[in-house]
Amino acid sequence: MSPAEFHLRRGTVAPVATRASLPRVASNFFRICSYKIPHSKPFGICTCKTKNLKSRRISSYKKTYTYSPSPRANPCRQIAPRLSPFSKSSILHSIAEFPFSLASLRSSPPIPRCSPAISRHSLSPSCIQPHLSQNRSQSYRPVEETAKLVPARTAANPTAQPLFLANPDQTKTLTLLYDISRELTSILDREALFRGIAQHVKKIVDYHVFTVMLWNERTQLLEGVFAMHYEDTIASRFRVPLGEGITGSAAAGRVPIRIPDVRLDARYIHCQTADGVRSELVVPLLMQDRLIGVLDLESTEPHAFTEEHERLLSTLAAFIAIALENSRLYQDARQNELRLLAELDTAKEIQRQLLPRGAREVPGLDIAASYVPARELGGDFYDFLPYGNGRLAFVLGDVSGKGTPAALYGSLAIGILREHVVDHPCPPAEMLQMLNGRLYAARLDARFVAMSFALYDAATREMTIASAGAPHPWLVRDGKVEELIIEGVPLGLLPEIEYEILKVNLLPGDLLVFASDGFVESENPQHEEFGNERLSALLSRFSQKDSVEDISGALLLATDEFSGSAPAHDDRTLLVLRVREEVSPADYARMPVIY
Repeated sequence: MSPAEFHLRRGTVAPVATRASLPRVASNFFRICSYKIPHSKPFGICTCKTKNLKSRRISSYKKTYTYSPSPRANPCRQIAPRLSPFSKSSILHSIAEFPFSLASLRSSPPIPRCSPAISRHSLSPSCIQPHLSQNRSQSYRPVEETAKLVPARTAANPTAQPLFLANPDQTKTLTLLYDISRELTSILDREALFRGIAQHVKKIVDYHVFTVMLWNERTQLLEGVFAMHYEDTIASRFRVPLGEGITGSAAAGRVPIRIPDVRLDARYIHCQTADGVRSELVVPLLMQDRLIGVLDLESTEPHAFTEEHERLLSTLAAFIAIALENSRLYQDARQNELRLLAELDTAKEIQRQLLPRGAREVPGLDIAASYVPARELGGDFYDFLPYGNGRLAFVLGDVSGKGTPAALYGSLAIGILREHVVDHPCPPAEMLQMLNGRLYAARLDARFVAMSFALYDAATREMTIASAGAPHPWLVRDGKVEELIIEGVPLGLLPEIEYEILKVNLLPGDLLVFASDGFVESENPQHEEFGNERLSALLSRFSQKDSVEDISGALLLATDEFSGSAPAHDDRTLLVLRVREEVSPADYARMPVIY
């Protein structure tokens, strides 16, 4: 079927004029051959798809030109367009049922010539702009104005190029600025950053003297921190207040200052490192309107710096300011970290000095102690307290939490115990009751101490044990392992708590082990705990020939191997006691020596 004629099943209609056949009457008029129109019915003659610039999606905009002709209608009457549903099939159906004659149509505003047959899914570039101008919202206009900056490659202008191709010099400069800013903002070391700034600025502006001055909030002065004189780094230790000299004026005004000849400017301050300087360029370094410092460039040639140099350095100054501020924050954080590490090392050494390494001259008893904190400082502690001739107390405590607070709280508990035992060497249950009252009175929220307190009497080989929520001790006798069950409330939680005691008569060869919960709660990479079963099986393997030092080391090694690469999450503290063979009665009168 020809686009100029339609053969319909209800009759034959005279050929419909196409766009090419329409005689053009005026700038925006088209005349169409007239036919008789017995009825009035709207129909569409053009549809286009336009592009939504804001959402970057294709939306369908359909424009229908309606008419209501009468037998006496003006053949050149203007018909205003309106939006209405439209499809090619609806036009054909209207033509089939209603023989008609067309009058001249005029679009308002002007519409460019459209294709005679426009598909429902086609995109007509020649129709996009007028339709977009009529149907867009006001917010689209800035986007369109920005889009005009990029030349479009069309049939009328096939040689149009993007801006980065049309202006290669500017593209090269922008690329250089981008590369420099990206590299500078990745440098955190202060000295390396200063050298990098000097080297990269040299690529943009040729200078003979380069100085970086930073603003000191405390002294309210610009302080020279880096200077380069004819490719050589020199010391820069001068200070300038705001408003003094060219650098101070640029910093005070927050604007660059370019001096073609410093001899003609009264603000110029001469220094020994600037002999022969004729021109100067100072650019302030600002970050969110906060002064960071200034860049000072000097040259021995007059008029060495241009407006283009000033513009480029002003652009780069924002990135340099960010790089300098990042470097300062990094240096501050690094210094604080080093200071804290040094303090932690000192505190760690003090904590180790508070813990005894061992005890000797204890009749019939071998002792070994081990302590492995999970961090630099730990919340576990142990102590040996002398109770007179032939009597020695053993303390193993575990403070809730880890790190410095737990270590300080443990030191407090050790101090209270040592103070009290000197004047009042009371039994274990009474000692825990006293310590609980003292710690509860301190009212440190969310802090408590789980503790085992045991008193050994060498004359009777009797061990009296009191517990404040600590793990149960282990007794190994003749290869059999027994868990000594004794309970209690942790110290510092509740007032006026009474504690029970457990008395154990030891025999020569018996092995008694006090271990903190860090042993049984050691985890492997699969988050499995070491547990009481593994600890009991390990203790059953030791014989009377094994020394307490070997047993302590074996227990620590076993938990290390079990944990593997998993980090330790709790401190591990261990006390191992071995009862020796018979000793002479004179030995019972000895005073234990704690070291």
